[in-house]
Amino acid sequence: MTGFVRRGRGLESDRPPSNALVVRSLTKELGMPGLRMGYVVSEADLAGQLPGVLPAWPLSAPAIAAAVAGFGDPSHVAAGAHLGHLHVAQLAEALAATGAVPMPSDANYLVAHAPGAAPVLLRGGIAVRDSTSFGLPGHVRLAAPKPGEMKAVLTAIAGLAATTDGLTRQA
Repeated sequence: MTGFVRRGRGLESDRPPSNALVVRSLTKELGMPGLRMGYVVSEADLAGQLPGVLPAWPLSAPAIAAAVAGFGDPSHVAAGAHLGHLHVAQLAEALAATGAVPMPSDANYLVAHAPGAAPVLLRGGIAVRDSTSFGLPGHVRLAAPKPGEMKAVLTAIAGLAATTDGLTRQA
């Protein structure tokens, strides 16, 4: 699954290999959380097999309207992706300053080893995902915030070191 992953990396291209599916997400591509819609780029024969192995996914009218509007303006998608990458870089830098260890990310979110951070950030009103359920205990996932939310997120992250007594010393 790719989102704001920079083009030209991995399998993403106009014509992926004949045995590959590139799955993209409207939520990530257009930076519109809550609008569940995705699409596949693949050879027609491979895409034709999907209805036999995946259930149909109903689409909402708002998701369809957002896709039509968003993909009708490629500059909007490019600008959103650029801003997302800038924000992820700022998040990584801020987390590293607290002792957390962010993983490299080409997406509009990052994962960091930051034991104890999830509950602290959640209490501060910051949307964060504890990554234990996908095999990364002590890790959190943070999405690039909207421009107007960036300062609050960075402030909350800066407060982590004081409230968790050193993130990397915890298990």
